[in-house]
Amino acid sequence: MSKTLLIDGNALMHRSYHAVKFNPTFEGQPVGMVYGFTSGLLYAIESFDPAFCAVAFDTKEKTFRHEMDENYKAQRQKAPDDFYPQLPFIDEMLEILQVPILRKPGYEADDIVGTLAIRAVEHDSQAIIMSHDMDYTQLISDQILLCRSAGRVQEDSMFGSAEVEAKLGIPPSQVVDYKAIVGDSSDNFKGVEGIGPKGAVDLLKEFGDLDTILNSLEKLPEKYRNKIQGNEDYVRHCQILARIDTNVAVDFSFEEKNSFEPDFSNLAEICDKWGFNSLRTRAQKMSSKNSVENNS
Repeated sequence: MSKTLLIDGNALMHRSYHAVKFNPTFEGQPVGMVYGFTSGLLYAIESFDPAFCAVAFDTKEKTFRHEMDENYKAQRQKAPDDFYPQLPFIDEMLEILQVPILRKPGYEADDIVGTLAIRAVEHDSQAIIMSHDMDYTQLISDQILLCRSAGRVQEDSMFGSAEVEAKLGIPPSQVVDYKAIVGDSSDNFKGVEGIGPKGAVDLLKEFGDLDTILNSLEKLPEKYRNKIQGNEDYVRHCQILARIDTNVAVDFSFEEKNSFEPDFSNLAEICDKWGFNSLRTRAQKMSSKNSVENNS
């Protein structure tokens, strides 16, 4: 079965910005994030050898979630000043490597990645999502995996259903309802105040899903019923905020003519220009390997 590599570009950029401890520059411009992003991408391509690949990014426009809730992600701090000038280098690198770049005003990278993950499975391809964002655990199945790595892909980087259940105590199918109950501080919604992870897991194990919980308030232990009663509309609101939209109109085709054929040779050249000597060497080796495989 073929593999489709789907990368949450924003997640990888922020991870790379903080992960690179040295400070490479190009023409006086810090490019550490570009180095880290490129390195992580090469590790993923080398590990998974995907038949299809795409990187999704957020846009500046407000999303449908912001329209629903003015407090959504309102607490997030602006990135450091030297973060933004590096963004064009990321696009340039991806274009040279021939990785499709996807953005959709009104939606987050999560929604684009989620949509393509479902489409990949429909086209008999295993989807591998590259991100540290645990929101993606709601999508995990036999054919959709989460790679929580920004560097070398280790065995413990990979999340399937068993890993989700081991970490959260619930299967992927209950992640959205779990988040609706416990809230998400990173996205700035509270869920049901006073019910934490253990309480949410207990409720979901007993009742199965949020709808059943809300329709069975009289059966809930008093300590939970008192906290949920009167807040039903808000917890349903949180459920919508937590759910990744997997029906975004994205211009990406899973056809043979659009299969992923990375240009490592040109990538090596731009890495040389930027002074990324170790990445240039890695790209050259990957280019040579591809040439040998294509000629064998």
